[in-house]
Amino acid sequence: MIAGVCLLFGWAALQPALAEVLDRIVAVVNDDIILLSELREEMKPYEEKLESMGYPRQQEVQMRSKLRNDILNKLIEERLTDQQVKKMGISVSEEEVDAVIDRMKKIRNLTDEQLRRGLENEGMTMADYRKQMRAQLLRSKLLDYEVKSKIVVTEEDIREYYQSRPEEFGGEKKYHLRTIIMRVPSLADEDAKDGVRQRMEMVYRELKQGADFAEMARRFSESSLAADGG
Repeated sequence: MIAGVCLLFGWAALQPALAEVLDRIVAVVNDDIILLSELREEMKPYEEKLESMGYPRQQEVQMRSKLRNDILNKLIEERLTDQQVKKMGISVSEEEVDAVIDRMKKIRNLTDEQLRRGLENEGMTMADYRKQMRAQLLRSKLLDYEVKSKIVVTEEDIREYYQSRPEEFGGEKKYHLRTIIMRVPSLADEDAKDGVRQRMEMVYRELKQGADFAEMARRFSESSLAADGG
């Protein structure tokens, strides 16, 4: 009886080696897993292209191995990103997906029918494509959030940036004009005109000696702008 059990156990242990492995876990990403079937599905279009190139057997094996590692790493990165997206509650609306697809069609000058035919040629449905676009938008939003959250720009940073590029941000010299206006009545005689001239000369002397122009304008200018310093 003991021998029978051992024989049965031995046969059971040999079963996985004899049977074809249909699926297994190739990576564990936190609480998520990546299956062999997922990896194979991702690799399929690349493997078909690789086979069509006619490389020597040894080189093809090496390239296939590198391809497998690269795609597995990509899937792991996507899982980590998806987990972070879920953790942060980032979402994408149907309208956002529609907008991205419409923009892509406009850039490539495609109709809805042409897009569907193109997807069919790649073995995809419109539902698959929308799912792919949604995933890309979610990851883009996460990246945008992560980058912006780590960027801190101070006033000093801004000042240094502008000061280091005078040729770009220096601009042209501009002047702000102030005026002191003294009016001469149209029917004024020579004495009245001379009085205005003397006041103008007096103001001019005080300005040359350092008097504040705005204050002098408020005191002597007859313009409507006098109250604002000319």
